[in-house]
Amino acid sequence: MDFSTVERVQFLNLCHKRSYQKGEIVYSQNDPGTGMYFIENGQVELNVAVESTDEDAKIQSSSSITLSDSDHFGLFAIEYDYRRKSTATCLTSCELYGFFQADYEVLKKRHPKLACSFIEAVNDALFRRLDQVSSKLQEHTDVATAYRAQLVQPELLKKS
Repeated sequence: MDFSTVERVQFLNLCHKRSYQKGEIVYSQNDPGTGMYFIENGQVELNVAVESTDEDAKIQSSSSITLSDSDHFGLFAIEYDYRRKSTATCLTSCELYGFFQADYEVLKKRHPKLACSFIEAVNDALFRRLDQVSSKLQEHTDVATAYRAQLVQPELLKKS
């Protein structure tokens, strides 16, 4: 996010700095999404666990990504009613800044221009991710399915 020095200070004044120890969980998969986090220092692993729907197999799999200094995570939790898709666990001691939905409401009241810039940056990041996901989906399905996924709800993706 490209904020001026003054805007950065205004924004950071609304964030909550917290120290986490190695192995500490920031949030768990399926928790309500209440805010996003910025990593000042340390490493955080986002892990998605998937349980098989096959009653006989009960297979679990997982996928993870490691984030570090200057990365952020939890974007969907700002302005959206969202359940966490992953568990965020500190791989090292970490310093994180939390920015929560209530903080965003305060930002909108105190600094509306900055709030607009912030949500534009969030939306830009989300649209870039949507484009990446659509490209990956297209590699595994077809153009029509990938396009429909961008425009409609998942239950409407069934081929006609």
